[in-house]
Amino acid sequence: TPVDGPPGVGFAASYEAVVQSLEVTATSGVVANIPNITAIPFFTRIPYNVVVLPDQATADMLNAGYAQYNGAMEQMGLPYRINWAVGPNPLVIADATIPVPDAYAALRMRQMVAGELALLSLPQDSLKCGGWGSQKPIANQFILTLTEKDAILAAVASYNTIIASVASTHNLALVDMNKYMDQAASTTGIVMDGVKFTNAFVTGNLFSTDGVHITPQGNAAVANFFIDAINTTYNASVPKANVTEYNAVLLP
Repeated sequence: TPVDGPPGVGFAASYEAVVQSLEVTATSGVVANIPNITAIPFFTRIPYNVVVLPDQATADMLNAGYAQYNGAMEQMGLPYRINWAVGPNPLVIADATIPVPDAYAALRMRQMVAGELALLSLPQDSLKCGGWGSQKPIANQFILTLTEKDAILAAVASYNTIIASVASTHNLALVDMNKYMDQAASTTGIVMDGVKFTNAFVTGNLFSTDGVHITPQGNAAVANFFIDAINTTYNASVPKANVTEYNAVLLP
Protein backbone atom coordinates (compact mmCIF):
# COMPACT_ATOMS: atom_id res chain seq x y z
CA THR A 1 0.00 0.00 0.00
CA PRO A 2 1.52 3.37 -0.96
CA VAL A 3 1.86 5.19 2.36
CA ASP A 4 4.34 7.63 3.88
CA GLY A 5 7.21 6.12 5.82
CA PRO A 6 10.98 5.78 5.94
CA PRO A 7 12.90 5.02 2.72
CA GLY A 8 12.35 1.42 1.69
CA VAL A 9 9.02 1.16 3.52
CA GLY A 10 6.56 3.82 2.38
CA PHE A 11 6.36 4.36 -1.38
CA ALA A 12 6.22 8.17 -1.15
CA ALA A 13 9.33 8.41 1.02
CA SER A 14 11.16 5.71 -0.92
CA TYR A 15 10.43 7.33 -4.30
CA GLU A 16 11.55 10.72 -3.00
CA ALA A 17 14.77 9.15 -1.69
CA VAL A 18 15.51 7.56 -5.08
CA VAL A 19 14.99 10.85 -6.92
CA GLN A 20 17.17 12.73 -4.45
CA SER A 21 19.96 10.17 -4.83
CA LEU A 22 19.87 10.54 -8.62
CA GLU A 23 19.96 14.32 -8.35
CA VAL A 24 23.40 14.09 -6.74
CA THR A 25 24.87 13.47 -10.20
CA ALA A 26 22.07 14.66 -12.52
CA THR A 27 20.49 18.07 -12.93
CA SER A 28 17.51 16.88 -14.94
CA GLY A 29 15.66 13.68 -15.75
CA VAL A 30 12.49 11.92 -16.77
CA VAL A 31 10.20 9.58 -14.84
CA ALA A 32 7.15 7.57 -15.85
CA ASN A 33 3.99 6.67 -14.01
CA ILE A 34 2.36 3.24 -13.80
CA PRO A 35 -0.05 2.09 -16.52
CA ASN A 36 -3.36 0.37 -15.89
CA ILE A 37 -2.01 -3.17 -15.83
CA THR A 38 -5.49 -4.70 -15.96
CA ALA A 39 -5.66 -3.56 -19.60
CA ILE A 40 -2.70 -5.66 -20.76
CA PRO A 41 -3.44 -8.82 -22.82
CA PHE A 42 -2.52 -11.08 -19.89
CA PHE A 43 -5.80 -9.97 -18.32
CA THR A 44 -7.94 -9.24 -21.38
CA ARG A 45 -7.26 -12.08 -23.83
CA ILE A 46 -9.81 -14.55 -22.39
CA PRO A 47 -13.39 -13.17 -22.33
CA TYR A 48 -15.38 -13.64 -19.13
CA ASN A 49 -18.11 -15.33 -21.21
CA VAL A 50 -15.83 -17.66 -23.14
CA VAL A 51 -17.97 -20.77 -22.62
CA VAL A 52 -19.85 -21.09 -25.93
CA LEU A 53 -22.56 -23.76 -25.92
CA PRO A 54 -23.43 -25.17 -29.34
CA ASP A 55 -26.97 -26.41 -28.68
CA GLN A 56 -29.86 -26.51 -26.24
CA ALA A 57 -29.17 -30.10 -25.23
CA THR A 58 -25.77 -29.11 -23.82
CA ALA A 59 -27.30 -26.14 -22.02
CA ASP A 60 -30.03 -28.35 -20.55
CA MET A 61 -27.45 -30.84 -19.30
CA LEU A 62 -25.47 -28.14 -17.51
CA ASN A 63 -28.60 -26.52 -16.10
CA ALA A 64 -29.64 -29.87 -14.64
CA GLY A 65 -26.22 -30.20 -13.04
CA TYR A 66 -26.62 -26.85 -11.27
CA ALA A 67 -30.27 -27.23 -10.27
CA GLN A 68 -29.32 -28.24 -6.73
CA TYR A 69 -26.95 -25.27 -6.43
CA ASN A 70 -29.62 -22.83 -7.61
CA GLY A 71 -32.17 -24.34 -5.25
CA ALA A 72 -29.82 -24.06 -2.28
CA MET A 73 -29.03 -20.43 -3.07
CA GLU A 74 -32.72 -19.62 -3.35
CA GLN A 75 -33.45 -21.36 -0.06
CA MET A 76 -30.70 -19.36 1.70
CA GLY A 77 -31.96 -16.10 0.20
CA LEU A 78 -28.78 -15.47 -1.75
CA PRO A 79 -28.81 -13.94 -5.25
CA TYR A 80 -26.36 -16.32 -6.92
CA ARG A 81 -27.58 -18.48 -9.79
CA ILE A 82 -25.76 -20.46 -12.46
CA ASN A 83 -27.70 -20.62 -15.72
CA TRP A 84 -26.75 -21.75 -19.20
CA ALA A 85 -28.02 -20.92 -22.68
CA VAL A 86 -26.98 -21.52 -26.28
CA GLY A 87 -24.10 -19.18 -27.19
CA PRO A 88 -21.56 -17.40 -24.95
CA ASN A 89 -21.84 -17.99 -21.21
CA PRO A 90 -19.85 -16.61 -18.25
CA LEU A 91 -17.24 -18.86 -16.67
CA VAL A 92 -18.01 -20.51 -13.33
CA ILE A 93 -15.43 -19.46 -10.73
CA ALA A 94 -14.68 -20.21 -7.10
CA ASP A 95 -15.52 -17.33 -4.76
CA ALA A 96 -14.59 -17.71 -1.10
CA THR A 97 -16.51 -14.54 -0.22
CA ILE A 98 -19.93 -16.09 -0.86
CA PRO A 99 -21.61 -16.06 2.58
CA VAL A 100 -22.66 -19.65 3.06
CA PRO A 101 -22.01 -21.82 6.13
CA ASP A 102 -18.80 -23.85 6.09
CA ALA A 103 -20.89 -27.00 5.78
CA TYR A 104 -21.89 -25.71 2.33
CA ALA A 105 -18.42 -24.56 1.30
CA ALA A 106 -18.79 -26.43 -1.99
CA LEU A 107 -21.42 -23.84 -2.97
CA ARG A 108 -18.88 -20.99 -2.88
CA MET A 109 -18.86 -20.54 -6.63
CA ARG A 110 -20.66 -18.37 -9.14
CA GLN A 111 -20.57 -17.20 -12.74
CA MET A 112 -18.33 -14.28 -13.67
CA VAL A 113 -19.81 -10.87 -14.36
CA ALA A 114 -18.84 -8.35 -17.04
CA GLY A 115 -15.67 -6.49 -16.07
CA GLU A 116 -14.07 -9.41 -14.26
CA LEU A 117 -10.94 -10.84 -15.84
CA ALA A 118 -9.60 -14.32 -16.55
CA LEU A 119 -5.80 -14.51 -16.60
CA LEU A 120 -3.87 -15.75 -19.63
CA SER A 121 -2.25 -18.33 -17.33
CA LEU A 122 -5.60 -20.13 -17.14
CA PRO A 123 -4.91 -23.55 -18.75
CA GLN A 124 -6.69 -23.57 -22.09
CA ASP A 125 -6.77 -27.36 -22.31
CA SER A 126 -8.61 -27.50 -18.98
CA LEU A 127 -11.22 -25.10 -20.36
CA LYS A 128 -11.74 -27.12 -23.52
CA CYS A 129 -11.34 -30.67 -22.25
CA GLY A 130 -11.44 -30.64 -18.45
CA GLY A 131 -14.75 -28.91 -17.85
CA TRP A 132 -13.15 -25.93 -16.11
CA GLY A 133 -15.49 -22.97 -16.00
CA SER A 134 -18.52 -25.06 -16.87
CA GLN A 135 -18.60 -28.32 -14.91
CA LYS A 136 -15.91 -27.25 -12.41
CA PRO A 137 -15.27 -23.81 -10.89
CA ILE A 138 -12.03 -22.08 -11.85
CA ALA A 139 -9.67 -21.39 -8.94
CA ASN A 140 -9.36 -17.78 -7.77
CA GLN A 141 -5.66 -17.66 -8.73
CA PHE A 142 -6.73 -17.46 -12.38
CA ILE A 143 -9.33 -14.69 -11.90
CA LEU A 144 -9.45 -11.00 -11.06
CA THR A 145 -12.80 -10.21 -9.48
CA LEU A 146 -14.29 -6.72 -9.60
CA THR A 147 -13.16 -6.15 -6.00
CA GLU A 148 -9.60 -7.19 -6.79
CA LYS A 149 -9.56 -5.15 -9.98
CA ASP A 150 -10.81 -2.04 -8.14
CA ALA A 151 -8.08 -2.48 -5.53
CA ILE A 152 -5.43 -2.60 -8.27
CA LEU A 153 -6.76 0.51 -9.99
CA ALA A 154 -6.90 2.38 -6.68
CA ALA A 155 -3.30 1.43 -5.93
CA VAL A 156 -2.15 2.53 -9.39
CA ALA A 157 -3.91 5.87 -8.96
CA SER A 158 -2.31 6.39 -5.54
CA TYR A 159 1.17 5.59 -6.84
CA ASN A 160 0.70 7.88 -9.83
CA THR A 161 -0.40 10.79 -7.65
CA ILE A 162 2.85 10.47 -5.70
CA ILE A 163 4.97 10.13 -8.85
CA ALA A 164 3.38 13.23 -10.40
CA SER A 165 3.93 15.22 -7.20
CA VAL A 166 7.61 14.26 -6.97
CA ALA A 167 8.13 14.99 -10.68
CA SER A 168 6.60 18.44 -10.25
CA THR A 169 8.60 19.23 -7.11
CA HIS A 170 11.88 18.30 -8.77
CA ASN A 171 11.04 19.77 -12.20
CA LEU A 172 11.32 16.40 -13.92
CA ALA A 173 9.80 15.35 -17.21
CA LEU A 174 6.90 12.95 -16.71
CA VAL A 175 5.81 10.24 -19.13
CA ASP A 176 2.11 9.51 -18.65
CA MET A 177 2.25 5.78 -19.39
CA ASN A 178 -1.18 5.37 -17.84
CA LYS A 179 -2.63 7.66 -20.51
CA TYR A 180 -0.82 5.78 -23.28
CA MET A 181 -2.11 2.45 -21.95
CA ASP A 182 -5.65 3.80 -22.02
CA GLN A 183 -5.11 4.90 -25.62
CA ALA A 184 -3.73 1.48 -26.59
CA ALA A 185 -6.78 -0.16 -25.01
CA SER A 186 -9.20 2.09 -26.91
CA THR A 187 -10.65 1.35 -30.34
CA THR A 188 -8.40 3.94 -31.98
CA GLY A 189 -5.16 2.69 -30.42
CA ILE A 190 -1.90 4.61 -30.91
CA VAL A 191 -0.56 5.26 -34.41
CA MET A 192 3.17 5.94 -34.81
CA ASP A 193 5.14 5.93 -38.06
CA GLY A 194 2.09 4.36 -39.71
CA VAL A 195 2.02 1.46 -37.21
CA LYS A 196 -1.06 0.98 -35.03
CA PHE A 197 -0.43 -0.14 -31.45
CA THR A 198 -3.22 -1.69 -29.37
CA ASN A 199 -3.50 -3.99 -26.38
CA ALA A 200 -4.72 -6.85 -28.59
CA PHE A 201 -2.97 -10.15 -27.91
CA VAL A 202 -0.26 -10.93 -30.53
CA THR A 203 -1.75 -8.73 -33.27
CA GLY A 204 -1.60 -5.40 -31.41
CA ASN A 205 2.15 -4.90 -32.07
CA LEU A 206 2.69 -3.62 -28.54
CA PHE A 207 2.77 -6.79 -26.39
CA SER A 208 4.69 -10.02 -26.83
CA THR A 209 3.28 -13.54 -26.66
CA ASP A 210 3.26 -13.67 -22.85
CA GLY A 211 0.74 -10.82 -22.81
CA VAL A 212 2.89 -8.85 -20.35
CA HIS A 213 6.21 -7.77 -21.85
CA ILE A 214 6.36 -5.45 -24.83
CA THR A 215 7.83 -6.24 -28.24
CA PRO A 216 10.96 -4.60 -29.71
CA GLN A 217 8.61 -2.40 -31.74
CA GLY A 218 6.68 -1.60 -28.57
CA ASN A 219 9.94 -0.70 -26.82
CA ALA A 220 10.72 1.73 -29.63
CA ALA A 221 7.30 3.34 -29.18
CA VAL A 222 7.85 3.66 -25.42
CA ALA A 223 11.30 5.17 -26.06
CA ASN A 224 9.58 7.79 -28.19
CA PHE A 225 7.18 8.60 -25.35
CA PHE A 226 10.20 9.30 -23.15
CA ILE A 227 11.88 11.34 -25.89
CA ASP A 228 8.72 13.42 -26.36
CA ALA A 229 8.63 14.18 -22.63
CA ILE A 230 12.31 15.12 -22.58
CA ASN A 231 12.05 17.34 -25.64
CA THR A 232 8.94 19.11 -24.36
CA THR A 233 10.16 19.67 -20.82
CA TYR A 234 13.74 20.68 -21.59
CA ASN A 235 13.27 22.25 -25.02
CA ALA A 236 15.57 19.55 -26.38
CA SER A 237 15.79 17.96 -29.82
CA VAL A 238 16.54 14.30 -29.15
CA PRO A 239 15.79 12.37 -32.38
CA LYS A 240 13.01 9.79 -32.14
CA ALA A 241 13.16 6.13 -33.14
CA ASN A 242 11.48 4.90 -36.30
CA VAL A 243 9.32 2.06 -34.98
CA THR A 244 9.16 0.38 -38.40
CA GLU A 245 12.83 -0.57 -38.00
CA TYR A 246 11.91 -2.94 -35.15
CA ASN A 247 9.89 -6.16 -35.05
CA ALA A 248 6.60 -6.78 -33.35
CA VAL A 249 5.39 -10.38 -32.93
CA LEU A 250 6.48 -12.33 -36.01
CA LEU A 251 3.40 -14.24 -37.09
CA PRO A 252 3.92 -17.60 -38.85
